[in-house]
Amino acid sequence: MGKKNKKILKAKVAPSKQPRRADVVAVTSDQGREFDGTKLATRAMHGAGAELKRVDGLQDMVNFLAGFESIRRLVFMLHGSPGALLVGPNQVDLSQIASALKASSAELRCTELIFEACNVASGGTQVASLMDALQSHVASGYACFHGWDAFKMLVHADTPAQSIEASPAFRRRKRFIVPGQPTTSDMAKKPASYDLVVEYFSSTPLPDEDVFEFGLSGQVERLKDRSQLERKTFPIRSAKEAEQYDTPVGSMTLVTFVR
Repeated sequence: MGKKNKKILKAKVAPSKQPRRADVVAVTSDQGREFDGTKLATRAMHGAGAELKRVDGLQDMVNFLAGFESIRRLVFMLHGSPGALLVGPNQVDLSQIASALKASSAELRCTELIFEACNVASGGTQVASLMDALQSHVASGYACFHGWDAFKMLVHADTPAQSIEASPAFRRRKRFIVPGQPTTSDMAKKPASYDLVVEYFSSTPLPDEDVFEFGLSGQVERLKDRSQLERKTFPIRSAKEAEQYDTPVGSMTLVTFVR
């Protein structure tokens, strides 16, 4: 009886997915045109290399973040309230996010947390809980209402910088334009359609529509740009002190927590 050659079959095993390391990662629940505007804002405020991910809810966000080993700067581009974020349709305390990350066995570590949301930093103990879960060294957010938007500037050939500067759309938004974007001189040299990002702060709730186009009389004048915010820093052990800014009318303060 002759020998039979045995064919040895080797099962193909998919390589395990290694956790990623990233520089700047942002999460949002915006969709459609709002998502496009938030992407522009994220990159204007946090660098062209910032990665923006849309998440539908808490578990979706946790699943996404659990895929990272480390993130230098994690940015929350979400609606907020003191110590909480609106993730998808639900308001979620930061301590809930911390607990969900721990339950998922995520090993993510974030050096810096930034809350580009309204009033989150007034909830200092909640911020501290998420800092502890992610072993963050610093976190910052606002004790006021925060908005951002993008507006188009269509620049034609031979349009001088002075004409761009004098246009009503530019003049209304000039002091709120995020630094690092094309200047009027840049745009005059290279005519094109530009999307410029603005950010602004208010002690009272902001309208859903474009405040620069449809705001009430005097509303734009009452807005502040980032340079006009007060700045307060608290060690993480004293994070509860930030709750003094949880008032019906925002304190217009940029709050930083440090470990």
